[in-house]
Amino acid sequence: TDGDIKDALSLFSWDAEKEQDFCPTKELTDEPEEAKTEQDKEFSLWMYQVQIFFTTKFFPAYQHEKVLREKIKENRIRDAELAELRKLEDEELAKLIAGREAEEAERQEAAAAERTLDSKSADFKELEELVTQLVPPLKEEAP
Repeated sequence: TDGDIKDALSLFSWDAEKEQDFCPTKELTDEPEEAKTEQDKEFSLWMYQVQIFFTTKFFPAYQHEKVLREKIKENRIRDAELAELRKLEDEELAKLIAGREAEEAERQEAAAAERTLDSKSADFKELEELVTQLVPPLKEEAP
């Protein structure tokens, strides 16, 4: 019908007028630029924060960890050297103790031998006295 066509044409012209006033392509291009600049600002801020993190926290912590690892290596080497020295000292001390124990054992053996010798000597003296008591002394002949 004729009225419907007029209504459709008027709607079309109304849309065209609104489109020119509204200009959605312009708004679409303006909005991403603003969004881009906002995103760029956020990205720049994020990059700055990441840089701050790496330079103030991560890298010094990494360097500190490297220093600690180096100190641990040095400590392990020093501990191994000290353990070797302690081992040598322990061996020397064990030799010294063994030597003193051997000397003490020799002294005890010598003392025991002396005691047995003294007891044998005492026994011999007793026997000698008994013999001299039983046997009269021999007279020497005069020539």
